[in-house]
Amino acid sequence: MRKRLLLLCSLLTSAVLFADEFEKNYGNGVIHIQPDSFTTVDFYAGPDSAFTYRLHMQSGSWSFSPIVNGAMMVGTTIPQWFSTLYFIPYGEYARVDIIAIDSGKGYYRTILKDDNGREVWIKKTEEVSYLSWFGFYQSVASVEFISGEVIFYERPDPKSLQRKYTQMYPDQEKTTMRPLEVKGMWMKVETRFPDPDPQKPWHVYTGWIKWRDDKQPLIKYNLMGC
Repeated sequence: MRKRLLLLCSLLTSAVLFADEFEKNYGNGVIHIQPDSFTTVDFYAGPDSAFTYRLHMQSGSWSFSPIVNGAMMVGTTIPQWFSTLYFIPYGEYARVDIIAIDSGKGYYRTILKDDNGREVWIKKTEEVSYLSWFGFYQSVASVEFISGEVIFYERPDPKSLQRKYTQMYPDQEKTTMRPLEVKGMWMKVETRFPDPDPQKPWHVYTGWIKWRDDKQPLIKYNLMGC
């Protein structure tokens, strides 16, 4: 009995470490900002603290201003710590996406830390929304494999290998996918799959892929579908 308990504890500990490693590097979702003609987003050092930076986006222009001793300083340079998945504040594909760790009461905590080592939080407003990683992948034009080898499974099970395809040439059309469902590290996708005969059309195919491992994503995303 003791050995079984020790084994169970070991498995549970491994599972926690397994989940934490990915979240440490990539958080657990994305804070999504969809700018319109006039959008202001304030950054805080924590819930209910005074805001420390302001991002202002308006009709094709933007500014990023630090707050010093309670006063807003004029600035237009994006600081080095402001790392985003997308920073496109205007135009057809306008959006700002920042990796999120979790959320507190009325605030989202980002994976960022400013030049002073302070955590960066964003207040929950109508202009700011939270997307799970699955929701984020659904919001872009397509997702693609990082490597040239494309592996699909019949079920979210490594023993259910269904088909494998290797892109032989750099200029070969990439296998793009549309996310349908997520179960842990597995994602169900719909894709166009090439026929072995180059004269025949591509087939629509639905299957499961591993979209991440314990440390990082295994797929990349394309905002503009090109």
